[in-house]
Amino acid sequence: MLILDGNGEKTGFDLSLNGSISFSTKNNAIQGERMDNKSVFNGIIIGILLVLVVAGGYFVLISIGAIGGGPQKPTPTSSITTITPTPSVSAPKIDIIMLTAPECTDCFDIEAIPYVLQQNGAQVTQKKVIYTSDEGKALIGKFNVTKLPTAIVSGEISKIPEFEGLLLKAGEKIDGKFVLKDIAPPYLDLELGKIIGKIKYATIYDQFCFECRKASVPIQSSAVNFSLLAETLKEVFSIGIAEDIEYEANTTMARELIQKYKLEKLPAIIMSDDILAYPALEAIFANISTIESDGSYVLRKLNPPYLNLSTGKAGGLVSFVYIKAGASCEPECYDYTVHTTALNNLGVMATSSYYYDYDSSPGRNYTKMYNITKVPTVLISPEVKLYPAFMSVYKQIGDFEKDGWFVFRNFKVLEGAWFFDLTTNTTATLDPNLANQATGGNLPPNIGG
Repeated sequence: MLILDGNGEKTGFDLSLNGSISFSTKNNAIQGERMDNKSVFNGIIIGILLVLVVAGGYFVLISIGAIGGGPQKPTPTSSITTITPTPSVSAPKIDIIMLTAPECTDCFDIEAIPYVLQQNGAQVTQKKVIYTSDEGKALIGKFNVTKLPTAIVSGEISKIPEFEGLLLKAGEKIDGKFVLKDIAPPYLDLELGKIIGKIKYATIYDQFCFECRKASVPIQSSAVNFSLLAETLKEVFSIGIAEDIEYEANTTMARELIQKYKLEKLPAIIMSDDILAYPALEAIFANISTIESDGSYVLRKLNPPYLNLSTGKAGGLVSFVYIKAGASCEPECYDYTVHTTALNNLGVMATSSYYYDYDSSPGRNYTKMYNITKVPTVLISPEVKLYPAFMSVYKQIGDFEKDGWFVFRNFKVLEGAWFFDLTTNTTATLDPNLANQATGGNLPPNIGG
């Protein structure tokens, strides 16, 4: 991908997830409105998705900011390389012929290549050639070009090792010049005569199911609100979108699609088979979608709340009950709201939340009913079983009771967090050494005895 600095300026290149080279001038700001539940926190959601597609597991409770000095920065999944010419007496001289396809407006920005090289000290001679011109046709034949746009590069490439490495991985050397061959979609496929990687994307929703606006798509151990998914995929996977259309459930087209694909719940997302141009993305959606006879991917594994079309009712309405430590453990005890963040990132959104001190009447009832010995904690209503991402990790953090309610119990995942032990009526931690380190040596009262 093209690497931008803090001001959105192009500074370098990198390889895409599938090993192909890609260049883009887009910054990380997400524009536009899709339905009235569009969030200003798209960037946060994108950041969560990037970390979680790689990391997996119940990530948030292990890396919450209020515990252990804050979350650790994730290790990048691919290196971010700024091209830095090897010091020499004169600037490296690079010649670039950019073979362009004007009709491929969403394809990668081929002009980023000379721009970045110039910004990093190279002396670049550049030429732009349209592929339908006589010169373009001659270049296509001579260098066996099958994907556009592309670049034919020559000159003192060895003086820029990082760039040379990219060309070796994503290109082919012909007649002493490098030709980019492995290009990330979207691109114009000359053999097929069409643009590859521009996805047709359709969303079907019910305007009267207000709870359904919290529905999200489970992406491994993360979740993204369904209305943000298209923009998120554009940012994370640099996908091209040919169409992005929304259909309200009561429209003629929506009813036709519901019948055609035998949809059972809304919202629903339908994507064209152009998704196959993105192997990493296709692998993810293969687990949460069905592939229809026309090649379309119908996303069926959706986190609730969603509208059950057979009953006409919303399913998956979850309640949270927080049992607080109250004055018995302030300010030492961990911030119980971290559970909210963790659950939201798994796609579990509460439609109602209740807060009780452990020594209040409701608090005493809950602690007795579920044999709770450590607080703060959280209880989740049985509907949480409809959330696939949560069900894939719940054994790491707690258990379900006979009545179907889930209770958070595994304080080990909080890594040195303070809690109040109801059996001893003292502040406690499962790892005094880690907690001592995190607090700079200032242990809360009643610890270490």
